[in-house]
Amino acid sequence: MAGFFVFLFLLSLILLPVGLIKPSLFQKFFINTRKKVLGVFGGCLVLFFVLIGITAPASNSAKPEVSQDTKGVSTQISPSITSVNPTVADVSKAPTPTATSTPIPTKTPTSVIINTTTPTAAYIAPTTSQDQSQGLSNDNYYENSAGNEVHSPAYSNTVPAGASAVCGDGTYSFSQSRRGTCSHHGGVAQWL
Repeated sequence: MAGFFVFLFLLSLILLPVGLIKPSLFQKFFINTRKKVLGVFGGCLVLFFVLIGITAPASNSAKPEVSQDTKGVSTQISPSITSVNPTVADVSKAPTPTATSTPIPTKTPTSVIINTTTPTAAYIAPTTSQDQSQGLSNDNYYENSAGNEVHSPAYSNTVPAGASAVCGDGTYSFSQSRRGTCSHHGGVAQWL
């Protein structure tokens, strides 16, 4: 029904300026002056506007908010956000030392940020005795663009075997190509 009133509203909206410009078009309907045109079609506009408001269907559904990240991808955010609590049951199952009575502090995160634009590490190799004997600060590996397993940049007190560069932050890189070497470690300070 509201659609019918919208149609009549738009029709009155069109006929009002036409009648004000040339009132003689409506002489058949005994509307022969601009004052009568304004009264009839202006009144119709107000009447149909009110009827549209009365007969329009009520909309109670709330639409969720939509935000855009820096890449232009729309992400839907739920209108009701619940906080995420860490699982305390897993912590309580761990053996507790009997010599201390200091409670273990726990933190409850207030928000969760999910970054979908940066890739995560593809592979982490198990610890080898060679890594431990070289005194490296980590035993992490990654797969390079050629598909080879390469040690991640690490700190060491001595120059480790297989290191190809010293990064700006003091770590040793084991990169097998110059492209991207020390890219997340302050750039290359010195090639070895």
